[in-house]
Amino acid sequence: MGILYSVLAIFVAFCISAIVDTNTMVVVLEETFNFPVLISGIVIAIVTGMVIFGGFSRIGRVSEIIAPFMAGAYILAGVVAIILNINLVPNALVEIVKGGHLTQKL
Repeated sequence: MGILYSVLAIFVAFCISAIVDTNTMVVVLEETFNFPVLISGIVIAIVTGMVIFGGFSRIGRVSEIIAPFMAGAYILAGVVAIILNINLVPNALVEIVKGGHLTQKL
């Protein structure tokens, strides 16, 4: 069973997850910016190919450039979400505190 799971996990990691991620990016570009699906798919495929066929050193270089922007965007999105829902923050804090007390009683 372990060997079967390993083989299936490799298939999922290399095939299915990449397809789902690419589809998500293409759909978001189309719905948000009206960007054509075919063009965005081709651009993503070309950029991905350039990174993959460049070897581990290119993957590392691309990652060290992209990672800080991804982290900044993640933090910025969190701050924006909190600001847009600032009226819900006090209730959220109360729920967190209540939840902590319930957990301690169990």
